[in-house]
Amino acid sequence: MRIVEVIPITRSPYAPNTLTYFSTKELAPGDLVSVSLGARNLPAVVKKVEDARALKSELKKGVFKLKPLRGVISKSFFDDKFLKAVSRISEETLLPENLILFFLVPHPLFSVKLAGRRAGEFPSDYHRESVFRGNFAERVVEYRSQIREHFARERSLIVTAPRLETLSLLEKELSRGIENHVFYFSSRLSPKKYLERWNEALAQSHPVLILGTGPVLFFDRPDMESVILEEESSALWRTEAGLDFRRVASVLVQEKKRKL
Repeated sequence: MRIVEVIPITRSPYAPNTLTYFSTKELAPGDLVSVSLGARNLPAVVKKVEDARALKSELKKGVFKLKPLRGVISKSFFDDKFLKAVSRISEETLLPENLILFFLVPHPLFSVKLAGRRAGEFPSDYHRESVFRGNFAERVVEYRSQIREHFARERSLIVTAPRLETLSLLEKELSRGIENHVFYFSSRLSPKKYLERWNEALAQSHPVLILGTGPVLFFDRPDMESVILEEESSALWRTEAGLDFRRVASVLVQEKKRKL
């Protein structure tokens, strides 16, 4: 038996930062599991796993009164760098990790049908942040140049914006000639379609361009190299809970050694 500490993924201000359950399954930090909290079932990320034998005396004394973990949704759902980024953001903003995960991870992905992460990674030992100034037409020209350059080197990239109207314009302007390699995610997609499109983007052998609002920053594959923030000065990047996706992007590229 294993004692499993998890971070429940919920926006509830009353949920504890971590919960502890027991499980007979092989688990590791970063796995996505299902847990019960009161009358609700919630997704949660495994934070720590301990062998129950190491806590035998505490268990006998009744220090722990644990419920069983309900089940495993997806193995290796989160990688170490992502979890480290979430921890850093939590320390900086004083927002709990469960709330950050609630806003950052697209909810249609909490499914056993989510494809596993692709193995391998292009090595990178640096990250870079830069700024491009110009009107919308000039920015589109720059983005097209970045896409061509990334695809030529077999690298993928994310373009994210805070408004769906902006993303619709970007999809129209940036998809010409590469329609099969562009994946647009928004809250207007049904959960089923969102998941299908996400799995397709993960599986495609050709580099991809990912378009979406802040939660697409969670998208990852071994050839991912850059993130572009369109309308970077907009106040709409900040959620009602105070999470700023601009800071999320900055911390993620630092941890993953990528470009912003």
